Amino acid sequence: MFSASLWLAAATFAGLALGLIREILLVQLWGASGVTDALVLALFVPDAVRIALAAGLLAAAAVPIWRVLDEPVRRHQWAAIQTLNGLLMSAIVATLLSQTAGLWVDLLGPGLAGNRHALAVRLFAILVWTLPWLSLHGLLSVFHQASQRFLLQGLGAVFFSGPCVLYLAIMNINAQPESFANWVVVGSALMAVPLLPHAWRRAGGLGRGSYPLPMSAPYINEFGRYW
Repeated sequence: MFSASLWLAAATFAGLALGLIREILLVQLWGASGVTDALVLALFVPDAVRIALAAGLLAAAAVPIWRVLDEPVRRHQWAAIQTLNGLLMSAIVATLLSQTAGLWVDLLGPGLAGNRHALAVRLFAILVWTLPWLSLHGLLSVFHQASQRFLLQGLGAVFFSGPCVLYLAIMNINAQPESFANWVVVGSALMAVPLLPHAWRRAGGLGRGSYPLPMSAPYINEFGRYW
């Protein structure tokens, strides 16, 4: 137990360190400029959602439900529905935010104008596509927390910040804000990768074996109430 706690603490520290390095590199490359202002504003949504999910906002509601569903078939159906619904809803939200990026930039950064505003809108429209991947990471974390497994979940911040930090370190003065934003999205997708094997085993393998994906209305009516 003590060893596991040390590993979790190390993973958490590594994630925080990479986040700090990201901010240092951003300031080093673009300083107190319009590019930095646009990036800080555009990063608000993915950072806020990631922190909220890391704090257990989703798991606190879902883990007790998962433990109540003690039959494999019911667990599988619940897991499939929540995963599909979570991805669909977050993709819809990302689409809406992307299409209305200008309005959100006006709301979050009323002082931005001209080129800074235009850049913030472009970056915001890219970075909101972290939401489906952050949602997937949060959903997969439910299965890990239900099994008292926290290390891989704790590595989420490392995977989130790692790609964009590497991009900034390698490209240096040749780095472009839009490319940086794309690497942040890649990092959000990588967060879910180490969680997949255990979640797949715990949920019985979505769409595998004798448990079909629950796409019919009766399944949704029955298990939707658990969410």
